[in-house]
Amino acid sequence: MAKYRALYFPLYSVMIAISTVIILMVGLQLIASSEVTLGQVIALQLYLVSLVEPFGMLSDFILVYQTGKTSFGKINELIETSDDMEPDGQLELESFDQIAFIDYSFTYANSSRPSLEKINLTLKKGQTLGIVGKTGSGKTTLVRQFLRQYPLGQGQLMINHRSVLDYKRQSLERQIGYVPQEHILFSKTVAQNIAMGKKAATTEEILEAIETAAFTRDVQGMAKGLDTEIGERGLSISGGQKQRISIARAFLSQPDLLILDDSLSAVDARTETDIIRHIQDERKGKTTLIVSHRLSAIQHADWVIVLDQGQIVEEGQPQQLLAQKGWYYEQYQRQQAQEV
Repeated sequence: MAKYRALYFPLYSVMIAISTVIILMVGLQLIASSEVTLGQVIALQLYLVSLVEPFGMLSDFILVYQTGKTSFGKINELIETSDDMEPDGQLELESFDQIAFIDYSFTYANSSRPSLEKINLTLKKGQTLGIVGKTGSGKTTLVRQFLRQYPLGQGQLMINHRSVLDYKRQSLERQIGYVPQEHILFSKTVAQNIAMGKKAATTEEILEAIETAAFTRDVQGMAKGLDTEIGERGLSISGGQKQRISIARAFLSQPDLLILDDSLSAVDARTETDIIRHIQDERKGKTTLIVSHRLSAIQHADWVIVLDQGQIVEEGQPQQLLAQKGWYYEQYQRQQAQEV
């Protein structure tokens, strides 16, 4: 269809142009010999356009019809596709009192190699977990298991000593604040983008969330403050500002489980320190998962795991991992040297 459209329109335009040139050349000769008048030549040209135009409209109709037919087929295919997710649970989740992965493995449908393999991990309410590792080691895959975006893998993912499958998905979503690597921003104002984190959010609540995300100074520097339009996907603001709007949106709902998926990578060291301090102060008694390439972001964590090819290869408190002198120690030394 695209090839036909690409061929037809240039060819149609060329044929009209050639016809016009021929009529003018022959018409001028006939006018010179007084066989026809100028008005007759112009009339012939108008007749030609009137004759050809319906064929062009018919061709346009056929193209639109074929495109619509193809789109309709794809929509029907999507509607008729069965949901491969597990049935929704019946329990309401009030809070994350305990999270546990028990011999948990996960493989994407289009892959033969596990993205997570034999994960054993327990996290209690109020703790902060740092998740680090090489690119592609399974960090994002691990935290997304809570979002129920994919069918559950092998093993068990337990919340409050019950399978995650026992809880309603909407109930889970209400208790989770997730800040992804790819920030979802809209062509609206700063305040409107942040307010998507909570229905009927007040200006005071938005300002508090902005303060927690260390974004107050940036907003004050904008021409219209909270009413500043940021453009589609945050086109008019920096990467660090995009991250902090997304973080403020997550803070606004005051989730029981906050997941930061490499969400501090574009902010400077001072801003990162401010955000981490606010997390420690504002989220006492609530659980936080922080995925990061920068180890400075997880120095306050109660527990840190190092992933490699979907497996936990190191785990412990930050100081314990430094004493082990493994990947975590080497990465820490490298980043410290870069800062100097």
